[in-house]
Amino acid sequence: MEPKVTSPVTAAEKVDGFSRKSVRRARQRRSHGSSQFRYQSSQVELTPLALLKGKESGLEGFNPGNCGKDGHGFGRQQHVQGLGKGKEREVMFLGELEEILDVMEPSQFVTIQETLFKQIAKCISSAHFQVAERALYFWNNEYILSLIEENSQSILPIMFGTLYRVSKEHWNQTIVSLIYNVLKTFMEMNGALFDELTSSYKVDRQREIKKEREREELWRKLDDLQLRKMKSLEDLKELSNGQNLLCTD
Repeated sequence: MEPKVTSPVTAAEKVDGFSRKSVRRARQRRSHGSSQFRYQSSQVELTPLALLKGKESGLEGFNPGNCGKDGHGFGRQQHVQGLGKGKEREVMFLGELEEILDVMEPSQFVTIQETLFKQIAKCISSAHFQVAERALYFWNNEYILSLIEENSQSILPIMFGTLYRVSKEHWNQTIVSLIYNVLKTFMEMNGALFDELTSSYKVDRQREIKKEREREELWRKLDDLQLRKMKSLEDLKELSNGQNLLCTD
């Protein structure tokens, strides 16, 4: 029997020096037995990064092998902001982003965490439940969850306001349930910071409610003033017509 000849792994097939096959195996082992939010809804077929490289998707020139080579950890940070305009592209990009994060070193993760989670917060705020759901499933990944826990002091303040607000306002009950689980996870990670942010959020929310009431009261006064002016003009018009009739007589 002739020995099996294996083709060498090219540079394009590597991620940070590792073959893509070994990366996939490591990711499968790492994600095995993931925690509370197993993705059970309709599955979305994820398009490889190579097929997403285009102007519309915002991924032109992206190469996961460049992570950390320019001092930004993500190749170019603007790619974190490159979610496509279409909701399906947003879902696909979130899936690709999770795969990249799954093989990213903690030191690289720190350099992009602020930009990354600001964008994830926007996705969670999306009225399109599949976008919000896919973003929340980042907390389903055991490795990403460990990165979040290590950097909860920075990530929790970015995410808290959005999570709290969307938990009260989102129309989809599944999203609300997932957010409650994420909030519970954050509370277990850093209870002191969670309590501090809760108190701060409530104070800020009361301030916003007060401003909203003042704004509504101002508009009500302006409407009343407008009505009074219109009534005065009508009275003057009637008085002028009456005087004209007297002059005619």
